[in-house]
This record gives sequence, structure tokens and C-alpha cells, in this order.
Amino acid sequence: METFESKGRYGYQENGNVLAEIDYELQNEDTMVITHTFVDPSLRGQGIAQKLIEHLIALAETNHWSIVPVCSYAASYFTKHPSPLVKAK
Repeated sequence: METFESKGRYGYQENGNVLAEIDYELQNEDTMVITHTFVDPSLRGQGIAQKLIEHLIALAETNHWSIVPVCSYAASYFTKHPSPLVKAK
């Protein structure tokens, strides 16, 4: 399994098949909106979605962006793991 990254997307793939991904949009020059998280059923329960979120947190920290968690997984994650980067929707 290898990582891939493109504008607004980060995830894991194998043989060209996307197995997990997280999507985001830049709302403006300093706000990242997390819009979608997907993990293939065969990988669920292994902490993959958390690794995706943690990658975006690091990206936001590096770029001094705040985060707006719109997708349900991201919202749930930040409820359990509060971050000063998170802004209300």
C-alpha cells in the first residue's frame, strides 16, 4: 500500500485502487475544510482514517491554516481530540 497526494486529496492506494482517502478544500488562504473521509471496509478498524486526519493536521500546522471539519468522521475525531486549529462550521 502506498500513499498518494494531489490537490485537495490524500490517501492510500494499491495497484492503482484507492483504499482510503481524505478530501479537503481551501476555503480561503488560511482555512482548510475537510469534506470527505473514506476507508475501504477491508481496512476499517486499523486506524487508517486517523492517520489520514493526522496528515491533514500536520499540513494545516505547516501552512498555518485553521480546520473546519465538515465530514462526519473529521467532526467526530475533533470532538474526541480537540485542537486549537479547529474552527466552528
